[in-house]
Amino acid sequence: MTSINKLDRSLTTLRKILSERAATRGAGTERSEARNVNATAGNEGAKQVKLRIKNRLADLDLTQPQQQERAATIFLGTVLANEFGNELLDDPAFHDLLADVRSAMLGDAETQKNLLAMLNELKDSDQV
Repeated sequence: MTSINKLDRSLTTLRKILSERAATRGAGTERSEARNVNATAGNEGAKQVKLRIKNRLADLDLTQPQQQERAATIFLGTVLANEFGNELLDDPAFHDLLADVRSAMLGDAETQKNLLAMLNELKDSDQV
């Protein structure tokens, strides 16, 4: 499976988690509309997102648990900012959400394995 397919699967999973979380919090229509506008405005394409993630992973040793957490944070933050807009990075609640999603992904053995495989493949690839 190529890294783009893994990235697509990860994005689908993230969208599902975020949708479920928004539904349980009772997110208002205004917030949802703003999110849709930001998703459209912030969508820079898979190649650019992959390049940004690859560049940020360059100095990390993905065999180390702390650096795996950092890599997961880089991946999630980059993808979510692309999907929902960079202003999301200024929202303090975003960092709590990011930590929750990262913990859920790294806490599930299969998801962790797939995420780290995707990040290693992306980091080590010559192409984006």
